[in-house]
Amino acid sequence: MQFCANKLDKKDFFGKSDPFLVFYRSNEDGTFTICHKTEVIKNNLNPVWQSFTIPVRALCNGDYDRLCRCWMPD
Repeated sequence: MQFCANKLDKKDFFGKSDPFLVFYRSNEDGTFTICHKTEVIKNNLNPVWQSFTIPVRALCNGDYDRLCRCWMPD
């Protein structure tokens, strides 16, 4: 997978944002667990993250109907 973002909000007081993405897999009990975190792209409001692979077992334990979440912290 490869992700990018465009025109992110400037969150830092003195510089630009340092964005990264966090991917979560859902558990049987309804909670979520981190399964992957991208690298931090320093001072960039239009980041392009490096391509990466998440094994199906880590992302959804082979259940293609299982919910996943992606989050970009403020």
